[in-house]
Amino acid sequence: MAEGVDYSFARPDPTCLAAAGKRFTMRYVGHDLRGGKDITKAEADALIAVGLKIVTIHQPGPASRRLLGGYDWGYADARDAHGQAIGAGMPEWGPIMFSLDTDPTGLTTKDWENVKAYLIGAGTVLGNTRVGLYGGFEAVERMCPVPAWWGFQTSAWSAGRWSPLAQIQQYRFNVGLCGGTVDLDRSTDPNYGYWPR
Repeated sequence: MAEGVDYSFARPDPTCLAAAGKRFTMRYVGHDLRGGKDITKAEADALIAVGLKIVTIHQPGPASRRLLGGYDWGYADARDAHGQAIGAGMPEWGPIMFSLDTDPTGLTTKDWENVKAYLIGAGTVLGNTRVGLYGGFEAVERMCPVPAWWGFQTSAWSAGRWSPLAQIQQYRFNVGLCGGTVDLDRSTDPNYGYWPR
């Protein structure tokens, strides 16, 4: 099990993160309109230079519900996310986690069908084994390993349950660390969709 962090607008010091025992960072692409959330090539280089791995997450804004948009949105988002991530240094084979960052309570059968269609659309662009999902227990259980090969589960909306289908768990929020506020993550599998190899 490897320990990691995710963060949006904070920029904790990479050397400090490595010294604190962190082995990976979960970083965003998605053209967040507020600016400053998405990973840059310079940031990726600084993380890699101290031995940290990177896992790519697509989320264009807070509480993203874009996965409810279905196939066409998944196809378009995957093309955009891939280009942005490649620009930051991700290899062509790098997986991308697509974020269902919302409470699934009240999602209808049609909503879940749209989420599945979105991930299939993303897989049309990336290939199925490069598609991941961020969400709570129910989302991971419904969508992994098909159509989402990778699972990044948050403890939010999970009622204390962890899915064995998720390779990464987000287990604690808003922790002050190395000059920034981060969420704490841990891998449950040696292969959890990181780059570089």
